[in-house]
Amino acid sequence: MTNQKVSEPIMAEEKQIAEIKKTIDEALPQIWKVLTRDDAIALIGNKDEFNAGIRRAFEPYIKTKVARYFTVEWTRFYAEVFGLECDFTSIQVPVSRDGFGWLTIVDERVTTEAAFLKAAERFECWKYIDCSLDEVVLDSQVPTYARWFRDTVEADEVHKNKSAYRIRNQGANSITLRERILLEIWYEWKNPGQHLDIQNITLCAGSLTLGGGVPSCRWDVGEFRVDYFGPGSDRGRLRVREGVS
Repeated sequence: MTNQKVSEPIMAEEKQIAEIKKTIDEALPQIWKVLTRDDAIALIGNKDEFNAGIRRAFEPYIKTKVARYFTVEWTRFYAEVFGLECDFTSIQVPVSRDGFGWLTIVDERVTTEAAFLKAAERFECWKYIDCSLDEVVLDSQVPTYARWFRDTVEADEVHKNKSAYRIRNQGANSITLRERILLEIWYEWKNPGQHLDIQNITLCAGSLTLGGGVPSCRWDVGEFRVDYFGPGSDRGRLRVREGVS
């Protein structure tokens, strides 16, 4: 399986699209006045660059709406899955980067163990230790926050064959175990019966076990598995999910 993108598009209504087209049509005469024959030839000859320029022009508006979409989605997610009433309208949403299409909101009331137990209510789960994950995993205990991750089923291809040591030395902002478990539940909630990391393993380098290990998550033989690896492990299937915060 490839790193399939699964972001849900946010579609404008037909009336809104018509208004946007009208505004563009009204602006075109001013562009034609300054556009030379050579400019026109260059645009036709490199349509990809031209289209990228158009997307950049709309980017500030699109990103604002995408953030609003996800805050509504995560409010509904926490209500339906955890029974929590949330208000994320004033949450600080970081500026995303190209390819980072999933906003994940971590509610401070949901611990790593609570997230795992909720996952176990929805599908088969296994963890490497019998006690609470909160007792053995060092995770961020900060107020409710939001982070962007790449919108792919498999963990980041760009970070394959990199150990936690190497990732930290490179300054990559890695996913935590709590974030990864919440992302698994959220993805299955959005896509019933589907899961993440079918072929590879997310190395949750944003967290540590008390023994100095690095937690990991994957879907394997019909169950969601929480395990750990040494900080120097760098096999090909181990990949972090980089975050933007």
